[in-house]
Amino acid sequence: MNSFQAGCVLFIATASLCFAQRAPFIAEISEDQEVGVGGAVELTCSVSFLENYSVIWVKMSEDKNEQMFLSVGSSLVIKDVRFSFLADPDFNTYTVFIRDVQPIDAGTYQCQVILSIHNKITADTNIFVNDPPVISDNSSQSIVTVEGESVTMECYATGFPTPKIVWRRENSALLPTATVSLCNAQRFPSITYISGDQEVEVGRTAELACSVTYGTEFSVIWSKVSDNRDDQVFLSTGTSRVIKDSRLALLYDGASATYTVLIRDVQEGDAGTYLCEIVLSVNNKISQATHLYVKKAPIITHNSTQSIVTTEGESVIMECYATGFPQPKIIWRRDNNALLPSGGNIYNGNVMKFNSITKEDRGTYYCIAENGVGRGDRRNINLEIEFSPVITVPQPKLGQALRYDIDLQCHVEAYPPPQIIWVKDEFLISNSRKYKVSNFGTADEFTDSTLRIVKLDQKQFGDYKCKAVNKLGSDEAVIHLYEANSPVCPPACGQEYNNVRIPFDIYFSSFLISIAIILQVLR
Repeated sequence: MNSFQAGCVLFIATASLCFAQRAPFIAEISEDQEVGVGGAVELTCSVSFLENYSVIWVKMSEDKNEQMFLSVGSSLVIKDVRFSFLADPDFNTYTVFIRDVQPIDAGTYQCQVILSIHNKITADTNIFVNDPPVISDNSSQSIVTVEGESVTMECYATGFPTPKIVWRRENSALLPTATVSLCNAQRFPSITYISGDQEVEVGRTAELACSVTYGTEFSVIWSKVSDNRDDQVFLSTGTSRVIKDSRLALLYDGASATYTVLIRDVQEGDAGTYLCEIVLSVNNKISQATHLYVKKAPIITHNSTQSIVTTEGESVIMECYATGFPQPKIIWRRDNNALLPSGGNIYNGNVMKFNSITKEDRGTYYCIAENGVGRGDRRNINLEIEFSPVITVPQPKLGQALRYDIDLQCHVEAYPPPQIIWVKDEFLISNSRKYKVSNFGTADEFTDSTLRIVKLDQKQFGDYKCKAVNKLGSDEAVIHLYEANSPVCPPACGQEYNNVRIPFDIYFSSFLISIAIILQVLR
């Protein structure tokens, strides 16, 4: 039983490995080589698990910002009789041969496996060409001076390895030499047309066309380069697509020698610079660039202001930034289209500043980003302003009949929310059989406080103070309560007067009769 279980586990593990797809990698690349002028070198690159991906050999410029194509897949791209190429598909080995090596062949060579338009695997090797010394023109040639003066003689030379400078007099001086070689005249290839810069929405199709003349014997290559030109991804060579991306296609029109790259279902990552190149030699090429800009709906970034809590009188800065293409325009508004502290209903710009904020400026502000793509983006910014309490009373004087209830009210505006108390004759009023205090918040900054006095007696007439305090200050207001000859409704509605209950409808009818009498008198 145990051996059967072990066999099952082994079988399942083996089956899962069979279906797994290994990512390609460069298993071996030639080591750095030193060779003399006129010699020969071999550059070999072996790739494991290559599948259907393309292998490319390129020569890098000294600053690594440019690449010269040598081979793509199983084809030699460069037109130089000194170069040859061998591809062994059985072992996925790709070898570049260089005969009659020259000083210009020295440099870094890179083997690349193109995985996608944004991804590739690379490995580098270097060729060092033993180049005899040549004294450069910035060396001293002749000097005329006056006896007793100091003299500086300079001598510099190029070559590999770095030459050693030796000074001698008389007839041992070294002279620089130069060799000029001329070749037969030939019509020079050129790029006669390349697509202009384009703006494309996500999901659409972009067409990049390049037309050449006298370029039939040379390779035409499309590539995408990074923003700083230090990285390059090859898309096509000649009439063949290099990159393995089903969204990309290559069209060739032989009549006009036009090479067109089609990019379907354009994504944000496709934006960038695209190069059309004609490779002339290992150190010479013709290129023209075009740019693809992908339209992107605005997205307000996280470094924008989200909420602000400040104190009245302070300055306030609100910031709003957004990504997208074209560059989004930032518009500021207030809730209900209220006036901005700076004046007007709209403000344009990323940064909005108020020098001295007031409590009337609190509320919701809207940062709106628009660029004509999609519906734009919006962020709500809540501005909270802390200020000391401000108290208002609807009725500073109130009258009520003896033994009836009465409500005293004060309206408090403050932030943070204040502590509210009622005081009479310097004594703090608290909830009891005779007093009921209730506070009702109508918003973060507004509180209505009501003091109900139950069945007034003679001692309860007088002045009452409503007081509010928070960390920024305090305020108070006085309400004078006097004895009235008849009950006031509300809150006395339904209470007895002289042992008789007076319903609310009687109070209301009396009120209407009083109004009718006043109107009659006015006539």
